[in-house]
Amino acid sequence: MATVDPVCSCKELTCKDILGSKILLADLEKCKKNELKFWLQCRGLKCRSADTRAELVSQVRQNLDKNLPLVDPDPGKCYTRAKNAKCVLCCTEDVQNTSDIQQPEEQVTYIDGNWSTDTSDLPKSVFFHKHCRAC
Repeated sequence: MATVDPVCSCKELTCKDILGSKILLADLEKCKKNELKFWLQCRGLKCRSADTRAELVSQVRQNLDKNLPLVDPDPGKCYTRAKNAKCVLCCTEDVQNTSDIQQPEEQVTYIDGNWSTDTSDLPKSVFFHKHCRAC
């Protein structure tokens, strides 16, 4: 599990970050099978595809009061990446850490002055519409 930074809480997922990761006991009987499976996956619990709805309800009921920490159910960790992207502190730290590494070796020279150039040799937009539709 990720260590929790006392200043920044973006490493810890909450129910607000993952929609569908919160089920109330009163609504447990109304939940569909895929909603119950998703709740279990958010808690890091395994569920078989052959589990019946009744088995899933009992498994959720057993683990509902345990206050298990949330984990990212997505294999690509999309919920974790989305939360980290929203965090102002982490984003500025990442920019500061990578800015030293990504500096170009040579100083880039920018063109000052007149940007107008003859564009008569360039293909027209009609050319792109006709020939690039299959792309």
